[in-house]
Formats: sequence, structure tokens, C-alpha cells
Amino acid sequence: MPADTIVSHPVLSVALAAIIILLVHYQRGLAYREVIAIERLRQWVFPLLDARATAKGRPLLTERDPPREDADHIATLSAPPRAIVRDLRAGGFEPQLLSTVKYYVIDGQRTVAHSQWAFYHDDDQQTHVYLFVDGEETHVYAHVEPAVFLPDAHHGGEDQQAGDTRGVVADALARNA
Repeated sequence: MPADTIVSHPVLSVALAAIIILLVHYQRGLAYREVIAIERLRQWVFPLLDARATAKGRPLLTERDPPREDADHIATLSAPPRAIVRDLRAGGFEPQLLSTVKYYVIDGQRTVAHSQWAFYHDDDQQTHVYLFVDGEETHVYAHVEPAVFLPDAHHGGEDQQAGDTRGVVADALARNA
């Protein structure tokens, strides 16, 4: 069944939203190691399923531009991702395992996002953050979009605003700067 059919059918849309809300609540309780283990599993499985999912209207992979070329790129930090995740979590961010796997390609080499995080705003928007590790640096990407638990609005990305337009990433990372 195509993704558009699910979100256009009221009963299926409500069921999908309920499942997503349950999964979002489940993600909140995951420890760092659990998040990373699930992310690695997604990075292995999603490429195997992407062609079929894309044909049905719901890709599982999203190619981004390399750091400093992508409108979502907001910072490059000389810190390991675990330290950045600690600050994000202290700032109210939660694991975001319900998104496409993000990657970028430089000179034929694919770099996959280390992990993804979301801050849920009171107005049904989310700030979605994803981290890429590059040696001793971590690239931080972000955008604001309709929250994942609103599948009609979230799917497609037409309402995304590139960057940390709400300032929540900067606030979280400034805690230990």
C-alpha cells in the first residue's frame, strides 16, 4: 500500500499516528548504547530495503550535501559525538530512530550519520538533528519540520526549514561550551 494511501485514509492515518507516538515514547527510554546499536542496524537494513520502499513512495535513505555545503549544516565541533549527544539530551532532545538514514558522499566515499535526535516543540514542530563523525570532528546538521507524529504533515519534507531556526540546538550545545 503506497504511503500516500495510508495518510489519506482517516482510520489508517490515526492508527499510524498512534504507532508513531508509541515508538517515540519507547525511544525516550533508550540508553546511548541502545540508540547507537539500533542506528547501526538501521544503517545495515535500510539500504537493502530502500529500492522497494522508494518504489512505494517512502524512501529509507536521504542523501545530504557534504558539510559546509548543506543548508542544514549548522556547526562542526571538535568533540566526540557522545559528548554532543549528552548536551543534546540535557537540552531536551530525544533519539530519532523513525527517520530516513542520512548520508553524504565525498570522492565516492559514503559517510552515514552517526545518530539522529529530535526536540519536540509545543506547536507540533520538531527540530531534527543528525550528527556525522569526521575524524576528530563532529558535523551537526539540523532542520525544523512538522513533528513525526503528524504523518500527513511530516511526510515529504515540504515544510522543512533548514538550520536551527528555533535556537534549541545552540542552547543545548552552549550548556557545556
